[in-house]
Amino acid sequence: EQGRRVAAAVDDDEAPPATLIITAGPMTPYPAELYEKGATVVVSDIRTSPDDPTVYHKTTGYLRNLLALRDAHCARATEALLFNTKGRLAEGSLSNVFIVSEGRLLTPSVEEGLLAGITRAAVLELAAEVGVPAEQRPLAVREVLDADEIFLTNS
Repeated sequence: EQGRRVAAAVDDDEAPPATLIITAGPMTPYPAELYEKGATVVVSDIRTSPDDPTVYHKTTGYLRNLLALRDAHCARATEALLFNTKGRLAEGSLSNVFIVSEGRLLTPSVEEGLLAGITRAAVLELAAEVGVPAEQRPLAVREVLDADEIFLTNS
């Protein structure tokens, strides 16, 4: 069964009437091979800023993320990891990022400049339920590269 993707935008420029734009189309699921063999990721040259208030909200302004994803695809990778202007991990171009290091589940804190996804929240909640130590904190490039595992979440 194929899912559907729906996007909505509201133009609220204090000038009535507001415009609501909705688009819908087929959502292509990730291939089974991705789950079986894993994804290839690259570190993007594009930086995100924790001082940019738009990074914390789901908006239609995804140009930075789309450019990072395009660069990843040009490098034959599935996803691009975005680091912030302080050199710390923020998020993937389409995902939240977790690393496993020495039995601990680590993910960047929201203050690093990321959109905290609902699947990210669910993973943190499940980790707490089953007793997996989890931390939300700044993650440097070296710590990410030295991780035992990296996994991505996306709704």
